[in-house]
Amino acid sequence: DSIRTVEDGENRNNVVFFSDRAQAYKAKLSDFDSTKASALGDYIPSKLSFDQGEKAIFMKLIPENFVPKNLVFIFENGKGVKIPMEKYETKSNRRKLTGAYSSASPIVAIFYEDEPFNLVMISDTNRAINISTKLIPEKTTRTAGGVTLFNLKKGQKIVSAYKDSECPF
Repeated sequence: DSIRTVEDGENRNNVVFFSDRAQAYKAKLSDFDSTKASALGDYIPSKLSFDQGEKAIFMKLIPENFVPKNLVFIFENGKGVKIPMEKYETKSNRRKLTGAYSSASPIVAIFYEDEPFNLVMISDTNRAINISTKLIPEKTTRTAGGVTLFNLKKGQKIVSAYKDSECPF
């Protein structure tokens, strides 16, 4: 386990976790116990009742004055899609939201886009592409499969994606 995201928030804020199985889980920060930094905190899959073997891959804090922007989803098949964050708003207090994104191809990465940024996608053949998120079309349905961002040969796949400022290469 490792820390992947750090955001400041208050007890009354909501947080959304996206899993590797195309599901989103929403919770209030007040649902989590306050702990010291030395205590490792809560295990998210058990706290939010994830399915067996399901893993959290992305988290976004939603403060009260939050102006929703877009989520950018990058898939193993070289496709990507941009979905407005407001598509994940719920009227009720349900915790689990199925069909959070397309399950046609395994997810590689999810990014929050408050303003366009450059994205680096790396394939299993050590090829890479740097693309601006401005070029990824916005879709209105959560389960949209996206458009091809990286042409891959049969059997190849995307293994990682980074914001260009965070890319280790």
